[in-house]
Amino acid sequence: MRSRAATRRIVAANFSGLPPISAATTLGVLFGLAPLLGVFACLTWSVVAVAFRYASLATLAAVVAVPFYAWFMGQTQLAVVTAVLAVLLALRHHENIRRLLTGQEPNIGANAA
Repeated sequence: MRSRAATRRIVAANFSGLPPISAATTLGVLFGLAPLLGVFACLTWSVVAVAFRYASLATLAAVVAVPFYAWFMGQTQLAVVTAVLAVLLALRHHENIRRLLTGQEPNIGANAA
């Protein structure tokens, strides 16, 4: 168990002491817990990616949408768990969010020079 001081250091270091919370890991967990929600997440990602051409925006939209899908399906416990995962993912990927807001995030199909 981590001490409070260790936890404060991790938070001050932008969560660098924690294992990565990736969208792929979240999607894998989601497919394991509720396959239909995994399908909805993939569909959401696809629609946003095609419409806006940003993979990071599509990922954030899908992760944020899943708790609402779970809630509408009557799976309130899963809605709470996925909402926590969405917050953790957003915290972990704050740089992507910053680049999206400033227009510096590369879009899908851009040259990776």
